[in-house]
Formats: sequence, structure tokens, C-alpha cells
Amino acid sequence: MIITGLVATLAGNIVALTAPSLGVFGVVFVLMGVQLAAMNVSMLNVAAGVRAGPAEQPTYIGLGTTLMAPIAFGGPLAAGLLATRWAIAAVFGVATAAG
Repeated sequence: MIITGLVATLAGNIVALTAPSLGVFGVVFVLMGVQLAAMNVSMLNVAAGVRAGPAEQPTYIGLGTTLMAPIAFGGPLAAGLLATRWAIAAVFGVATAAG
């Protein structure tokens, strides 16, 4: 599922960068929905699959989600600043490079 999410992310960003019209962005939203579904399904399984005993698994899951919080909070803010400063294409370009 993680590979599916990564492929959907890259494909969505590339389609967004090359979209000739707003109508094409429907494909982008579908691909981003696939990405979110794939990541939500696999995120806890990956965290639980860490080589730890059953007693430590809740700690790993809690730490994993807590450490992602600053990125989940700061990412949209940074994207908004980037779009305001340059253009929306810059946001998709950075997202594609980061993916």
C-alpha cells in the first residue's frame, strides 16, 4: 500500500504540473484520494510492524504519529507561503521533488 500511495502522489503532482485546464484537476483529486487511503491503511501497520514486543507497539505508534504532527501542521503553511510568493506550480514542483 505504501508504494501505491507514493506512485499516486507522484502521478498526482505531475498531472497537476502539466494540467492544461482546471477540468484535469479532477484526476489530481482522485489520485490524492488514492494516496490518502493507501497511507491511512498502511501507516499504523508499518508502525506496529517495528520489531518490538506487543507491550511496546502502542509506544511506537504514539511516537510515530506525534513526530509527524509538526510536518502535518507546517506543510500546508509552507505550501501556502510558497504559492503566495511564487506560484501554485512551485508547490507541485516541490511536492514532486519531495515525493
